[in-house]
Amino acid sequence: QKPYGQVSAKGLLKGDVDLQVGKGSKTENGVERHRVEVTAKKVSLHDLRELANLPVLLKGELDLQSTALADLTFQEQPEIEVDLKINKFELPPSNVNTPMGPLTLPDLKLTSVELKGRLAAGRFVIESGTLGRPGDELQGSIKGDIAITITNRGNGFGQQIGSYNFNIDLRAKKSFQDKALLFLGFLDGYKTPTQEGAQYKFRVSATNPMMPPSISAAR
Repeated sequence: QKPYGQVSAKGLLKGDVDLQVGKGSKTENGVERHRVEVTAKKVSLHDLRELANLPVLLKGELDLQSTALADLTFQEQPEIEVDLKINKFELPPSNVNTPMGPLTLPDLKLTSVELKGRLAAGRFVIESGTLGRPGDELQGSIKGDIAITITNRGNGFGQQIGSYNFNIDLRAKKSFQDKALLFLGFLDGYKTPTQEGAQYKFRVSATNPMMPPSISAAR
């Protein structure tokens, strides 16, 4: 019940992963917690996607730095800080089932995707999120929060996703607009033409992920 130590795995998912587990501070209710630190470099997003059985094809190299304070029985929700970067991100054309029905996603290549956030009290807050770099077909930023509750099912751990609220700012080049007409069609009301294409600034929210999201002007 009280594991401590360090594990390093070179070549795991084509990358290098380092895991350290030690004693952490207690919660306000006196529950003991572990401090868990994970560092990953150049992990294959494709291999990670297959391991996690994600429905969307993904490619790229993942760098991750994460620190968590957690009661490993999850009587109380953990506190987790996440800082990740994906280099050479690729999303091949794919179909995804959403609360609004099947959605066709166009192929997308980004120089990098960066995300920094913190999970506390069952809510993950994106402090900063950056999509793409200047020169990419799509570039933008995202901030907001989403409810995530980690549960102990007895035979394993799972998570429950709840309400979310994101402010998104995207700049799309004309080339991406042309191949993403259906996808971007939902956002026409929040579009401002630019010299290279268009900017989309909007807020998306819902009380749970099974409901169609509400889209409105960004605050």
